[in-house]
Amino acid sequence: MKDDTLTGGRLWSGKEQARSHAQPGARRDDKVVPLIIPDRSYVAFEIKDNPKRLHIRTALNGSFYPSYHYLRDIHFGHDLESIFTLIYTFMTVEVTGEHLAPIVHAIDAEDCKRIIEFHPTIHDHPGRGVPFIQQVRILSDEGKPVGPLPNPNSSH
Repeated sequence: MKDDTLTGGRLWSGKEQARSHAQPGARRDDKVVPLIIPDRSYVAFEIKDNPKRLHIRTALNGSFYPSYHYLRDIHFGHDLESIFTLIYTFMTVEVTGEHLAPIVHAIDAEDCKRIIEFHPTIHDHPGRGVPFIQQVRILSDEGKPVGPLPNPNSSH
């Protein structure tokens, strides 16, 4: 019987295992980079137990991370479920879309980790009847809209 002390008691060594799965003609030092296709499915919000902040991901204005501590009120249009407003001490967030009740209830329970504005070049359009955030408008405490982030590739 073969002495197993050289392979650490295993039936084969890692080198022999790697050789058995190698592609014909492949060299050991070649790096294989897998093709990763990004998931385009759209999810309007994510839940987490007791997050300290709400990640507000907009399509053009970047992300905001206000603390739940600063959330003062939520205004919600219950009948159509198409608009809600988050009132913070330093800004107001207006969210429009469809089927927004689950998002509002998650924010009210302080269990909403992230809300995501839909962007057609990033996401596939979701099916009917699911929460959908069409637009997020961020207003400063003076009521002025917070504009889009500057494009780093543009010349000034």
